[in-house]
Amino acid sequence: MQDTSNSYDSNEIENLDLIEEPIGLESGIFGMGTLEQEAKIPLESKSLKDTTNKDSLSNLSTNLALKYRPVLFSELIGQESVSLTLSASLDSNKVSNAYLFSGLRGSGKTSSARIMARSLECEKGISSNPCGICDNCLLALKGNHPDIIEMDGASNRKIDDIRDLIEQTKYRPALGRFKIFIIDEVHMLTKEAFNALLKTLEEPPSYVKFILATTDPLKMPATILSRTQHYRFKKISNIKLLAHLKNILEKEKVSYSEEALNLILKSQSGSVRDVLTMLEQAIIYSKQNLTVEAVSTMIGALNPSVFDSLFLILSSGDMQKAREFVLSVREYEAQMVIDELAFFIKTKVTNLELPLELATRYLRIINDARYDLQNDSDSDFCLLLCVLRMCEASKVLDIKTAIAKVEASISKETTSLKVDDTKLDNITQASQEIKASMPKEVPLKEEVTQKEVLKEEIKEPLKKQKIPKDERYELFLERLNFRDAELGEIFENFIEYKSFEEGILELDNFAPDELASIIRARYAGVKLLLDEVFEGLLKLKVNKVLPKEEVSKKDTAHDVAPTHTDKDLPQSNLR
Repeated sequence: MQDTSNSYDSNEIENLDLIEEPIGLESGIFGMGTLEQEAKIPLESKSLKDTTNKDSLSNLSTNLALKYRPVLFSELIGQESVSLTLSASLDSNKVSNAYLFSGLRGSGKTSSARIMARSLECEKGISSNPCGICDNCLLALKGNHPDIIEMDGASNRKIDDIRDLIEQTKYRPALGRFKIFIIDEVHMLTKEAFNALLKTLEEPPSYVKFILATTDPLKMPATILSRTQHYRFKKISNIKLLAHLKNILEKEKVSYSEEALNLILKSQSGSVRDVLTMLEQAIIYSKQNLTVEAVSTMIGALNPSVFDSLFLILSSGDMQKAREFVLSVREYEAQMVIDELAFFIKTKVTNLELPLELATRYLRIINDARYDLQNDSDSDFCLLLCVLRMCEASKVLDIKTAIAKVEASISKETTSLKVDDTKLDNITQASQEIKASMPKEVPLKEEVTQKEVLKEEIKEPLKKQKIPKDERYELFLERLNFRDAELGEIFENFIEYKSFEEGILELDNFAPDELASIIRARYAGVKLLLDEVFEGLLKLKVNKVLPKEEVSKKDTAHDVAPTHTDKDLPQSNLR
């Protein structure tokens, strides 16, 4: 009689759920279960398939970081040079004994190691494009290949662990053509463990390959580095990550805005795994509709539109509204707000939406605020001070605007000096009568009328004799313009060279008060530059002269003006 106690009919077999991958079972230090440990486990009924266990497996399969993990070199994001080199090595069958992959987390090191292992074990031959359908490829994809052994260097870092690994190298591969050891975070191994691995790494058996991965290659011993082919995985650019995210969201049929994706990318650091994990979290939070508001709320970041409103406040110079803005963002960390503000300014400059001079002022203030945050426990006050200073900086007139206003004022005053032609006619008539009564022998230049004489007399005080400048002073102006364009422009327009005799440089200062204050604030730097150009053989004498528009108003404009020496002026740094 046939024993049917352990047999199943065909209908029952169709309802069996076979779990081929072991869960929670480990073998030795490598965490690799065997197929025999968890062979085919029959489930008792079809209803059991719809339990929580299946739901958890289903949820795991929808994990974006795992679902879109690259399985071919061509699928690697942003690592074209590495993938091309490794592909060429495999296709030409020039395979090294040991490889070292280094780079940031989530840049594709472990994925590349697994692709490399499958390429070496594929039954159709060593190739950069493994078939993916042979037994070796399928086992490798499931993580069950007995000849592909993965080890975590952070948790198995002692010399005994490496000795176990070396013992494994003595046995030939069971299914594939190579026995491949993938050691992740290899820089965590102890010095003794590295020394134990050294000899095997240098001269392994012909059927053994090592693929090492690390995020910190500087901690690797030089003896290990010299025995491996080192491939550096670079940080992935946001442009490529953005295109990758768009492709995934289109496949997943999730609506999104590009600004929301940029927020996700900004919160990460070029790691594909981190970005996809954050993306999955955002999809769940926003209920399949990625918006800026949803993403910014989820990650705890400020909405970029907040800074648009801040810039309107800064341009208006409204201190009260600036203070209200700071109060409205007190729930966020001051450091984060300042960092977001700096990023927003850089974006504005990149898009040519903010003048460079104003952006430079803002960034200087932000750098000062970062320093204050490190030395002051009152972060809210540091943020308030930063915003108020930016508001004040927005009020400062651009130097070109100030010069234009001064020139317009000078032009207006010059126009007012013009004598009424009717008055000149009366004067001319009177002078002709006097001329008629004068003796004949007194000659007068007939070609010059009295009107022209009077005009020349009025204009004469405004004329200024130009004095040739010393070549060293010209060099000083050139260097000053290079170091401080704003100050250089003030000197070009409002500081006039008078003389340089016996080591004394004499200058006339026509600058109005608002520009003279800039010179005083940065005088120390000006003096240093003068000493540098004139080789220290210099005493500076500055004559404070009334601005040109006031010269014509005062009868005493020709008098000797007050004189200042370099000792009278305040000391400051040339910024």
